[in-house]
Amino acid sequence: MKKLLFLLTLTTTFLFPASFDCQKAKTDIEKLVCSDEELSRLDEELNEAYKEIITFLSMEDFNYI
Repeated sequence: MKKLLFLLTLTTTFLFPASFDCQKAKTDIEKLVCSDEELSRLDEELNEAYKEIITFLSMEDFNYI
């Protein structure tokens, strides 16, 4: 049973792209984002919004966040 769970974890951990390299995912949260289509999509949307917002920030504002 443990072997089956391990294999399922390996095969489902990196199914969906995220805003980071899923091959380097180490934390449980990163692995969860990589394994869940909805979370991965939301992570991508958040990443795109962040990239868009920082283009409008001054260096002072950028350093604040």
